[in-house]
Amino acid sequence: RYTADVYDLNDERKRRLRFERRRAIDAAVEVVTENPRLIERLLALVEGEGSEARRQTILDAARTLERAFRDARAQLRLFAAIPPSRPQSCACGLRPLTLPATLSSQCVPLDEVQ
Repeated sequence: RYTADVYDLNDERKRRLRFERRRAIDAAVEVVTENPRLIERLLALVEGEGSEARRQTILDAARTLERAFRDARAQLRLFAAIPPSRPQSCACGLRPLTLPATLSSQCVPLDEVQ
């Protein structure tokens, strides 16, 4: 309670920023998890397509999804629980830098997402 009061965590502006951050993360996770499957389906369609114009349209759509995928991964890196620029060991130097189990269970390593 003391921390919430001192940092004014329930200020409407801060609550809105947390909401927008959560929404951005959820949207990026959806793109990162769904786009590879959609790209594969589009590329499979290209194989059976006879019309060059339709093939090009399908390939353009796949490229657009690929760009959205890369952008979403970059955005998720910005919101990483442990920023990549952070040293990999604790300030005391005695143990590797890790999250508490409660927070760690809520995270998905980006390395697991193709």
